[in-house]
Amino acid sequence: MASFKKYFVIGFVAILLIVEIIARILGFGQTVQVRLHDRIEYVLVENQDVMRFGNRIIINRLGHRSPELELAKKENEKRILLVGDSVVYGNHHVDQSETIAHFMTQSLNEHSGSDKYSVISAAASSWGPKNMLEYVNERGIYQSDLVFLVLSTHDIFDFPTFDEAVIPYRVHKNFAATDDLIYAIYNRLRLWLESKMASNATRISIEEAKNKTRPIINDIIEIVQSQNKKIILVFHPTERESQNDFLDVGFFLSIANENNIEFINLQKKYKNYNNFNSDKVHYDGMHLTPGGANLVADIFEEKTMTIFDKNRQQDNN
Repeated sequence: MASFKKYFVIGFVAILLIVEIIARILGFGQTVQVRLHDRIEYVLVENQDVMRFGNRIIINRLGHRSPELELAKKENEKRILLVGDSVVYGNHHVDQSETIAHFMTQSLNEHSGSDKYSVISAAASSWGPKNMLEYVNERGIYQSDLVFLVLSTHDIFDFPTFDEAVIPYRVHKNFAATDDLIYAIYNRLRLWLESKMASNATRISIEEAKNKTRPIINDIIEIVQSQNKKIILVFHPTERESQNDFLDVGFFLSIANENNIEFINLQKKYKNYNNFNSDKVHYDGMHLTPGGANLVADIFEEKTMTIFDKNRQQDNN
């Protein structure tokens, strides 16, 4: 009996070690943490520098996955604020150097002359318009000159649940790669089971969702416009949507038109890129590859320079 217990313990420890090694090879172990918030739902914890799935994730002292930012804006500084979810944040399958904010920062400052450009990523995975609104309500726009609000079709249905278990980050620090892996598997299974068990009666209709989401997006736009700053509404299609010639983006376009702001539909840009490049815009149907993020950064940079050049011409006249 004593021998059985001994070998059982040895075997159990060996299994744990094997699982730990496998989990680390898969990229688990270091987690990005968030802090729960009573209105925003959750925000990124400041000052993080971790490796996850082989990619570096750096969160600055203000809680952004973008370069460090001083609260006081410099005289020759131009600021661009990117508001969104995991598309802007970059998810954890791209490196810090492969995010939209990084590509924009590098490229804009290469041709900046005396001006300095700061690109701020006010984004976190699984944020919906309500999370974004509450964030901008509390944190403001950091004296930004231009704001890009990046939304997707699924954002029409994305409302805060304040359920810690469905947050795509860790609220509490993990002990090892093993418990990180177990936590990730548990959450995936839990969400899958809940989606299967949900009745049609509990699901919100698309019209109800639109009626609920429209005023939220309008409020974000109003906050920016109340500070006499320019905001551009951007539609990010999924991989499937980017190939759909008859995709209806009327909901987002109508919001842009009602608020008299510019609207960028990235569908044609994505489709052209996929047709002429060996790498694709999306790596999982939703999130951007490094090439996709660079493409979006180029589009945003071109629009940024056009707006700033126009403002300079108006100032000189």
